[in-house]
Parts: sequence; structure tokens; C-alpha cells
Amino acid sequence: MGGIHRMSKEFVDNEIDEAHHLIKQGAYEQAVNNLKDLKMRIHEQTVLDEIKTFEEEHDTKLQQRLKNIEGNNEDPLRKQNDGAEQVSKYARAYLSFYDKLRKEHEIY
Repeated sequence: MGGIHRMSKEFVDNEIDEAHHLIKQGAYEQAVNNLKDLKMRIHEQTVLDEIKTFEEEHDTKLQQRLKNIEGNNEDPLRKQNDGAEQVSKYARAYLSFYDKLRKEHEIY
């Protein structure tokens, strides 16, 4: 049974590492989607509730920030850069959250 545990834990570790790699490449949305997909491997309701709260808060914040950027009367390039910066911060927050979650809970 230990082999299955190790294989599954390795899978979760690899997914988080892959999301980190995607963020470094600028593929922020793909990184976040991959991290969100990890929920399929989590079966503890308290952990799922923690994830749901985090996702709702961060997804709402991102949408609000992007809406605010779009509403500003700045030049299009600045809007694009500000939007990209917000998406980058959003993806990094997800990575940090899942990395912390992995360390605090036995996710496998």
C-alpha cells in the first residue's frame, strides 16, 4: 500500500511542480486550471471547503481587478500590462496556496 501512497503523492507533487513551470513560462491560466484539477484527488471535506473558499475569494478578486483595469481610461498597452500582472499574481497565489495545502495536509 505504501507504493500507491508514494505514487499518488508524487503525482500531486509533480502537478504542483508543473504548474510552477507553466507560471515561469507565462502560461498562467493553464497553471491555475491544472491546480484546480487537483481537487479531483482530494476527498477530505474540510480541505475541499478550504479550497472552495480560497477559489471563490481569489476568482472574484481577479475579476474585479480586471474589470477595474478595463474601466480605467488608460492606454491599451498599459491596460494589457496591468491585466497580465494581475493574472500573474493570481496564478502565483494559487501556486502558493496549493503548495501550502500540500504541506499542511496529506494530499495524495
